[in-house]
Amino acid sequence: MVTRSNSDHRSRGQVILVGAVALAFIILGIVVVFNGVLYTETISSSSTSQGASHAELAEVELEKGVAQLGHGVNVHEGGDENALADAIENGDGFNDLYRTTTANGRSAVTDVSDVDVVRTAGTVLSDIDPADQDRINFHNRAYIGHFSFEIEGSDDGEIQIGTGLGETVTIDTYGSTLEIETDAGDRCSVEAEEAVFDLVSGAVDAQTDCTSSDLSIIDPEQDYTEVRFDRDRIGSYDIVATEDTNNVNSGDGIWAVSVDVTYDSNRVSYQEADREIEIYGGNR
Repeated sequence: MVTRSNSDHRSRGQVILVGAVALAFIILGIVVVFNGVLYTETISSSSTSQGASHAELAEVELEKGVAQLGHGVNVHEGGDENALADAIENGDGFNDLYRTTTANGRSAVTDVSDVDVVRTAGTVLSDIDPADQDRINFHNRAYIGHFSFEIEGSDDGEIQIGTGLGETVTIDTYGSTLEIETDAGDRCSVEAEEAVFDLVSGAVDAQTDCTSSDLSIIDPEQDYTEVRFDRDRIGSYDIVATEDTNNVNSGDGIWAVSVDVTYDSNRVSYQEADREIEIYGGNR
């Protein structure tokens, strides 16, 4: 089990809250896209086709929601399978929140149950000391589903993050500005003293002129043997991958789960047992 300070741990209720907020955004985003498709394609106006389209939308929403909760459990609950099952099935969990959120738009009952981990992940959730140079080696070649790095404090300094395949990103800190340089020589900046960088998606939680391609040094379809840190700034990082590592802060995580899904409306009803959901997507 990963050891971190108490301030870094969140209760299961907080994990559920994070999932609920994420779910709201997921639903809004997917509904906009899905409705756009519906209006631009020729779709039968029969009640059967409308019911089928609602069921298809529910499938996408449920899968995205379970994946979001699974990631939250990986980084906040040490990959505890029971915590994920609780967050989905227990009262005020994902099932109840999903039904409440969609009740006005659809007269259907949806349910996710029998949550089982079918593939585990390796996690590293670690605070780093500027005096150290970290090299995290995976036991076997690994796909990386999540890799974020948080810069903390306001001291000037430099952090370089790289992979065994040569991709790097260098972050120089000067007061309230973070200057970024990629291995291709591209430069951009982040207007913040502290920031969290997602090195898979390329997102950053601060005002920036960086693009996702500037910061996404991890290709989720590529397997890696190691990641490296070389820096003189305090920070922390979270990694979730398909393999364990040699790091002392390594722990167990969730890569894929199977669930039973029930959808029941006055137009379409079905049950699907052992539906597999990848927490970080893809077919790795």
